[in-house]
Amino acid sequence: MKEEIQEIKKQNYILKATCHDYKDSLRSLQKKVQDGIEDKVENGMGENKLEELRNAWKHEQEEKKS
Repeated sequence: MKEEIQEIKKQNYILKATCHDYKDSLRSLQKKVQDGIEDKVENGMGENKLEELRNAWKHEQEEKKS
């Protein structure tokens, strides 16, 4: 009986940890989706795309200097 209780406690702990991991992943995905929606609203351009364009521009400027 004691072993069964210990096994149930162990499985419960594992399930809680797994659930916590899933919740963290879900929160992260929700934030990414929300950020993407907000980025599209602001000038129709996401932050990642804006950063990509900045880097390309900087690279072009450096090539012109050379």
